[in-house]
Amino acid sequence: MAAVRWAANRREATVREYVDSYASGAVQTWTKYPDPSIIAVVKASRHAQYSTALSLGSGNGINEYKIAKTGIDVICIDLQRRPLEELQNRYGAENNALPGKIIPVQSDMTNLGISGTFDIVLAMKVFQHFSFIEQKEFIAQIKAYVNKGGIALISASMELSEERRMLRQRKFFLENFRHWQTLFSGINDEPAQDGEAVKRKIVCVAAKRA
Repeated sequence: MAAVRWAANRREATVREYVDSYASGAVQTWTKYPDPSIIAVVKASRHAQYSTALSLGSGNGINEYKIAKTGIDVICIDLQRRPLEELQNRYGAENNALPGKIIPVQSDMTNLGISGTFDIVLAMKVFQHFSFIEQKEFIAQIKAYVNKGGIALISASMELSEERRMLRQRKFFLENFRHWQTLFSGINDEPAQDGEAVKRKIVCVAAKRA
């Protein structure tokens, strides 16, 4: 990818600058509560014989834990070491007892080099960092990882004031999955921390490969 827009301060940055900020912890990606869209994907996959999932930008694995509880093995990709350590500390002892396994991997999600395909591919709250041209390229990579009959769930996190941008983002997501079956799409409140008011919205789309 070329240049990306770093939503934290609305300035232009190169991918290297964004990656450096992400790795240092300046860009926060982990959360305490699962995204509501994950619950919807879990429900949608109940009657499918899914066994594998890939999460790009997984953070501390709170969303992926919900999937692993259904018996699906989840590879969690994140560039930051800290959220992966939190994931390991939180679920490491429980991992052997989970129906599915959580497998943390520290890596750049835009340059994985992973072979094979998966039943579920997630890219949660990452698209706000990229231009539409770069998003199109990233979505193409995501599609290539999804098995036939599998599900892709992608989302972007935006400030409450960015209503027009949210609508454009949702339309862009739907256009790029127009040949897939749309399971759901929406603009929802981002789960807040305890005692905090909602500060951001999540634009999300889940689509099933025919």
